[in-house]
Amino acid sequence: MAPNSATQGSDPMSDSDLENELRKMDEEDARKAAEEEERKKREAEEAEKKKREEAERQKRKEELRRKMAEKKQREAEEAEKKRKEAEEAERLQKEKEEAELTERIRLEAEKKEKERQEKEKGKGKKRAMEVEVEIVESPAKKTKTTENAKAGTGARRPRAKPTSGPADTARLTQRSAAAGPSKYQITELDDQDDDPLWTPGSGLAGDGRDETAVLRKRGNYDAKGGKIKMGGDNECGRCLRLGKNCTEQSDAGKYMCEPCHTSKQKCAVPTEADKQSHEQTYELIVEQRKTRAVQTAILKELKGIRAELGTRHLAMVSSIRSQTKVVDGLAKDFEEFYDRLVLDDKVMDDEAHEKARAELDARLAAKKNVPETSEAGSGDEGEAGEEEDEGEKEDESGSK
Repeated sequence: MAPNSATQGSDPMSDSDLENELRKMDEEDARKAAEEEERKKREAEEAEKKKREEAERQKRKEELRRKMAEKKQREAEEAEKKRKEAEEAERLQKEKEEAELTERIRLEAEKKEKERQEKEKGKGKKRAMEVEVEIVESPAKKTKTTENAKAGTGARRPRAKPTSGPADTARLTQRSAAAGPSKYQITELDDQDDDPLWTPGSGLAGDGRDETAVLRKRGNYDAKGGKIKMGGDNECGRCLRLGKNCTEQSDAGKYMCEPCHTSKQKCAVPTEADKQSHEQTYELIVEQRKTRAVQTAILKELKGIRAELGTRHLAMVSSIRSQTKVVDGLAKDFEEFYDRLVLDDKVMDDEAHEKARAELDARLAAKKNVPETSEAGSGDEGEAGEEEDEGEKEDESGSK
């Protein structure tokens, strides 16, 4: 047993123990390798997952950016479209207003021209009627003048001035415009308190005056007819007229806010600070200026048209006059030509005309040279008288 103990002292582990130990170490190495492989695999998967998530995140961000850009572009396009539509609508509205204004001005001009023509025609008729009235009334005036002359002075007597009644019983008061054709009426002052139809708010005062007439005057008046200023304390009258509730005031006693006062005094283009609370006022001013510019252009064009019409009318009259002269000249030439060709109501050629004219001249000369002898030869005298009558007829026809 000694050798066995010695052997065991030098190598206490047996082969099986070594194999087990080696196997364990191999298993541990394999496990570590497997864990390392698993760790690397997990890390690779996590890296791939992170990379994939990052790619998806970038893709999502790009998609959101693209959608936002498309949305902004759509909004910009819609805003541009709305702006263009608004500008087009405004342009069409302005063109429509300008066309309506032009048409209204044209109609007013035609109406005024028609009224002027009717007035001119009416003036002519009125003058004719006045002539008739003067003819009818002239005997009465003549008779009245004669009666005045019979008074001994030889001149008209002045007309007696009208006398009114006592002031405490009746007086002349002026009627309102709608009362009737008469200008004055007599009202009894003693009976106005007993009149059951008259009341303080009925519209007619006790003396016949119209209480509502003062309310119909132009301007700003209160219910009692009192004058209202442009504005009160801390109020602007121009803003109130435009429907604005303005509580600004430039200075005491001006009753006008500073922007209105400045623009009214300087009559210049207002600044942006002045426009802030008074946009409506300046918009109205600009529109009125545009309207006046259009009216001025239309009136200028109308004047040009009237001038052109006048020029054409003068040219037409001148042409008619020149044509009349030409026609008169042609008529005179034709008359001479007719007299040259016609004799004794017969159309002849030049030779026959000259021959007939020579014969007529010879007969007239013979007639003038015949001496006045005795009464002998009454038959010859009768024949000569017949020839003389015939010669006179031929002479008259030739002169024609």
